[in-house]
Amino acid sequence: MKSLAHNFALGPGAYLKNGWNWIDLLATASGYVRYLPLPDDSGAGLSGVRAMRALRPLRALSAIPGLRLLVETLLEALPLLLDVIFLLAWVFFVFGIVALNLFMGKLHSRCVWPALTPAEPPPGATGAPADPPYGPGAASPPQQQPQLVPGLENTPCAVGGAGLFKCPDGSSCIDINTNPNFGYTSFDNFGAAAFCIFQMLTLDGWTSNLLWNGMQARGTAAVLYFVTWIILGNFVLLTLFLAILITNFQVCERVGV
Repeated sequence: MKSLAHNFALGPGAYLKNGWNWIDLLATASGYVRYLPLPDDSGAGLSGVRAMRALRPLRALSAIPGLRLLVETLLEALPLLLDVIFLLAWVFFVFGIVALNLFMGKLHSRCVWPALTPAEPPPGATGAPADPPYGPGAASPPQQQPQLVPGLENTPCAVGGAGLFKCPDGSSCIDINTNPNFGYTSFDNFGAAAFCIFQMLTLDGWTSNLLWNGMQARGTAAVLYFVTWIILGNFVLLTLFLAILITNFQVCERVGV
């Protein structure tokens, strides 16, 4: 009835001259597909038409003015948002390269106790030489694997004095080729670094998982890196997203979209 009252497709104020009415028309027409006398095995094309019934909730866009205004705001702001996305991607790439130069392989070090060597056979033994206690035919006594200092299994240590964390007395800092947090906190390649940089944008556990580990391994350089990225990425670029949306919302509201 509404489409007929607005002359459907003819005239300056026709029903189909408004793009929002197209969504209403498709959503309504898709609901009548099931009443068509078509066989069940009519092909995949019919199933695709039946899938259009999922568009029926979109009728709320034309029925609720506020929701329609929000969608118009997003569409109008899309060109400016793309510019901000490109800027964010460029800064993301730059900070990823800096992270590789600062932290690649620096989070592998852990504090370990010295390796132990089994006792040598007692000197002055007579008779036929017996097999050594550390295994027959062994050229030298095997050494046990270094033992991580209890409580510091997930804590990187400083090698060469660059970081802030020093190992306890009697232990040493060696590279065990393992990153903290089951390997998730890693800057060994660009993909892993990008994952950590994105985590900082969300502000989810970036201090305990990223900042402290970086400080322990790299010192004040890690503080400058992480704080700079939080200020630039989270408080500047993401706020720019909101500023663009708010400005376009006010413009759309003023012109009465």
